[in-house]
Amino acid sequence: MAQNNGWIGTGSYTSGTKKYNTSVKLEWVSESGATLNVKTGMRLTRTGTSRFAAGSQYNYTVAGVYRSGSGTVNMAQSSSSSTETHNLISNMYQSVTVNAGGYYVYAAGTIKANFKTNSTSYCGTITGSSSSAYTHRGSYRATYTISYANGGYGTAPAAQSKTWGTAITLRGGITAGNTTLQTFTTSYVANGGSSTPSTNTTYNTQSHTFSKWYSSATGSTFAGGASYSQEYTTTMTAQWSHTASLTSMTTSPAISRSSDVTTYNVNYNPMGGTSITNGKTQKTIAYSFQNWYYSVNGGQIPASTTITPSSNGTLTALWSNSTSYSNTTIQSTTKHRAELLGWDTSSEATTVVYEVGDVITPTSDVELYAVWKNTGGLVRIYHNGGWKNYTPYVYNNGTWKMASPYIYNNGTWKASN
Repeated sequence: MAQNNGWIGTGSYTSGTKKYNTSVKLEWVSESGATLNVKTGMRLTRTGTSRFAAGSQYNYTVAGVYRSGSGTVNMAQSSSSSTETHNLISNMYQSVTVNAGGYYVYAAGTIKANFKTNSTSYCGTITGSSSSAYTHRGSYRATYTISYANGGYGTAPAAQSKTWGTAITLRGGITAGNTTLQTFTTSYVANGGSSTPSTNTTYNTQSHTFSKWYSSATGSTFAGGASYSQEYTTTMTAQWSHTASLTSMTTSPAISRSSDVTTYNVNYNPMGGTSITNGKTQKTIAYSFQNWYYSVNGGQIPASTTITPSSNGTLTALWSNSTSYSNTTIQSTTKHRAELLGWDTSSEATTVVYEVGDVITPTSDVELYAVWKNTGGLVRIYHNGGWKNYTPYVYNNGTWKMASPYIYNNGTWKASN
């Protein structure tokens, strides 16, 4: 407890030829936190013959600037050479509240002491005045709370407290993760490919950088970790700067595509000859991956290339191709008494398109028909030292025609084998 008795002004009292000097008094009784308890009082001082009867008791009331109280004083008889002093103190005290720094300022004012003996007014009113304000400071100091708000991002730090007249170091800046503003998908179209790559997801993000603290009490701003000495309870709100950015992706590696294969049949019709196995050929279209077609800008993007999408889009596989055909060799067959001239695509043909042993490359199904030359029966004649086969002809109706020798068998003429 700080106790400070303050004599803060002077005055005088005259009774007949007796003059008393007065001092106005404020007496601090106790303090508790921001509360001070104070009494109001007055001191009378005179040198010479006492105005008051020796040994008499006088009742008085002190009416102060703050609060009044009463008491009893003994007015002792003093010699003319002694100094007579009487302290008049209120037995009541006033509670007042000091300011943030523990100060209380008492304004200038008047204190009056009213005396009376028993019930009879004896000397009337004694007045003392404080000519100026009086300031008292006890041990109390106000405490301020500095709270923090994150301003929408990150985690606000713990609150701090400071005492009047001191400075503290504010919390440093805080950090915050990125905010996703938009989400973009980039999907794939295989366009005949053997597999479809997985969809890519990218983002438009916003990063947040702490800038400063904003004080709700004064509107002032402070850097993180700055010294703070203002005497206010306040909330410091984080202020931020923001930067938007797009994330990137890598396009899928090249994908594969199976070849397109068409099978063509090469069918042989021996036209009475010996049956033979039909043939087959193939048309093959092979594909090679070229690029991805990007729907967003209409451009072509190579495989495994980094791009930065700013919207949803589609990547479609683009292909080049090459076509090849397999071939087959024209087969042979036999027929009794006939010579195979070759093959034609018409059953009525007497000429041939393909000969035995030709290599052909069909581009569609092919139907081949044997073209024969009839050899009929052969006659062996010895000529020029050797036997040779000859085909017999007869002249009939103005035309030579191949003739077959006949034999009589079981009562019937038949062409000889």
